[in-house]
Amino acid sequence: KYGALGAIIAHEMTHGFDTNGLKYGALGAIIAHEMTHGFDTNGLKYDSEAQERDWLSGKSKERINKTHKCIMDQYGKYSMLGYKMDRKKTLNENLADNGGLQVAYRAFQYAKANQSFHIRLHKSLLTDEHLFFLAFGEMRCSRMTSNY
Repeated sequence: KYGALGAIIAHEMTHGFDTNGLKYGALGAIIAHEMTHGFDTNGLKYDSEAQERDWLSGKSKERINKTHKCIMDQYGKYSMLGYKMDRKKTLNENLADNGGLQVAYRAFQYAKANQSFHIRLHKSLLTDEHLFFLAFGEMRCSRMTSNY
């Protein structure tokens, strides 16, 4: 039932080219992005049974708070169209974007080390790594205006 939908999505996101760099950079990053939301400020409120409760150890909370602060510090330095980013308001999406990219790239590296990759782009000078990051960047491309 969903296999065809997944194939269509993968085809659209990779423009029909069968390259692992494109697949992991686009589709892999989206899947990992959504999974990472389970560990953002909202997802951490729920345990493995989807019950709302405080389940993290003190050491885990400390490490997570450190990561959250790091991401907020990083994104607090960015501005767009003259407006400084609201680092608290965007924290969960920034965590998911960064975490999704990191998980997808690690999965890509693992797959590359454990199977043969075949690029089917004729005479391409781009490596799988190039294609991974190009696909990730293209997936996140959007037109920004002062009204948006």
